This record gives sequence, structure tokens and C-alpha cells, in this order.
Amino acid sequence: MKSEDDPITDDEWILRRVRADMYQTNGFPFLSPRAFEPRTGGREPDTDGISVYRASCLSHVADVLAEIPPDKLAAIGLVRVLVAHIQSLGLSLTPKKTNVPGHCVIPELDAKCQKEQRTRADQFAHQLAVFGSRPEAIALVPPSIQLGERQEAHPPC
Repeated sequence: MKSEDDPITDDEWILRRVRADMYQTNGFPFLSPRAFEPRTGGREPDTDGISVYRASCLSHVADVLAEIPPDKLAAIGLVRVLVAHIQSLGLSLTPKKTNVPGHCVIPELDAKCQKEQRTRADQFAHQLAVFGSRPEAIALVPPSIQLGERQEAHPPC
């Protein structure tokens, strides 16, 4: 397990929490690009970028779910994207310590970008959804999802 203070390397996996309504069970990409859009309103807009977590800083991928209330766990899944894929899009990762080890943000995907550069933000979100829809990227399918015959659940890493 890496320390949060270790440099982020391009061979690391980054985890993103994804709500069940962001999964498309009848096609590809498996994830909706909305899974990678920043929150622009509400109590906590993503002013510093969308949250992701370094898998290498966790003892188990499910540690990312530690802050989710138990009654909402059935509606949350996890996807993985390689740092190299994120960097290939010209995006970066900035560590931002929280209660969950390995927390980072992608600063280019913040609420301001979503509002002012919608087309650019949508392109990033679509590419991340494609990367996150690969079979090896699905770390945990939300238990509330009914998978179709063409999709199969992948066990947590």
C-alpha cells in the first residue's frame, strides 16, 4: 500500500464512486458520461474538481465507500481508470486529503468548466466513461442494479 504522500504514477488505478442511475445496463459505454461530470449546484458544488481515490493508498477498494450512509450503499458502485488514461486526456490529479486515504480531485473537471466550457467538459466525461466501462475497470457494480444478459458483474478487486 502506498502512502498518500507518494507521487502519483501513471500505472496507478483511480477509483470513482458512481451512483446506480449512472449505469446503462443495455449498451456501451456501460457508464453514462454523467458519472464524470462535476456537481454544479446544490450544497456542495465541485469547485475544485471531481473526487477520485487512489486505489494504491487503500487496503481494499470498498474503503472508498466508508463515508456512504448504510441506507445508500446499495445504489453506489465503483469504477477504475488508469492514471495514464486520465493524463492522456490532458487532465491532472491533485491530492486533497479527507477521511478516506488517497483522495484526489481532477481540477480541470470543476463546476466552472462544466458551466463555461460545456462541450470540452462533455468530451472529457465521455472519454472517462469509455475508459471506466471496460470490463477490467468495473470494480463494484451497485447491488441495486439488475444486469442484463450481456453484462456480468465483476467482483470487487
